[in-house]
Amino acid sequence: MQNEEKQGIEQTNTESVVNNDSSTDEVIVDKPKRKVKVSTIVTTSIVVTTAIAAGLATGIIFGKLMSTGDVELPPIEEGVEMDYDALLERYAEDNDPNHYKPHELANISWNLYAKKENTYSWGRGKAHAAIVDQYTYSYDLRRGDLFYGESVSSNKGMKVKQVAVKYYMNSENVKTYKGSGAELGPVRANWNENSEIVETFEEYENKWGKLLGRPCIFIISPRTVLTETLTRDADNNYVIEMDMDLVNSVHRYMRQMITMSGLTSAPTFHKMHLKFILDENLNLKYLRSEESYTVYVVGKNDSEGFFETFFYHEATQDIPPIQSTFNYEEI
Repeated sequence: MQNEEKQGIEQTNTESVVNNDSSTDEVIVDKPKRKVKVSTIVTTSIVVTTAIAAGLATGIIFGKLMSTGDVELPPIEEGVEMDYDALLERYAEDNDPNHYKPHELANISWNLYAKKENTYSWGRGKAHAAIVDQYTYSYDLRRGDLFYGESVSSNKGMKVKQVAVKYYMNSENVKTYKGSGAELGPVRANWNENSEIVETFEEYENKWGKLLGRPCIFIISPRTVLTETLTRDADNNYVIEMDMDLVNSVHRYMRQMITMSGLTSAPTFHKMHLKFILDENLNLKYLRSEESYTVYVVGKNDSEGFFETFFYHEATQDIPPIQSTFNYEEI
């Protein structure tokens, strides 16, 4: 590896040159070989893999953290997102799960969770691009009107400095802080109290795709669900699996990815599969996303990965101070 870092890895590009004269055939011109340092490949791969968030605040890398990039996404189209209040009103009158489609049960579940005042969740995920496996962990807590979230990025086998981010939201605004994560070993972070950014709810949601009180960043509706199944497991839980469309369902998620990784163009998704597990009373227990996408960071880069989140409905812990990190169960 040391020799590769010094010499670089040779790559050959080809460029198509087309003459406007229709009688002239296309000519393929070989460009001279150029050398790309392994360190550049590693850095680019980490930017790509740390875009994965799966509905929670994840995916952070170097100076790109909290960079809005140059991408302006259009507003969510009218009718793409369901009327959640109307759905909950309907469920209040008829709470028989057999009367609802799988995507409706998923929306009922996460909206009921969002209305509870003392909850917490933690998540973990892995993404792969080129020669890098990136691991991301997150923790969210609500106590009454106070919300807290954190995310720590790490990798195994690559001694690359990792970073992290945490959020505090009250009834007035959202405060965001940067941190530096562990290179190897246990997932920990050192937080920079001087990095505080204060934003309105509108500013924060526009950048990150959702507020902290919303547990699901994906848009689930008849307009976004391509296929859906509903089964019961051995513990009588409802298991919902959905293949999602690759534009509207990830609209909020793309905002988060652009901000987190400082992308200068929107990612192109190739796969988005969601799995929900709800108990017999539709309490949200588990959410997993499996995804693949392409982003353009120093060229075209493909990444694939997953993120899983575990939800708990009776939080008793306090909102943590800035210099703290959740004790994660690592992958």
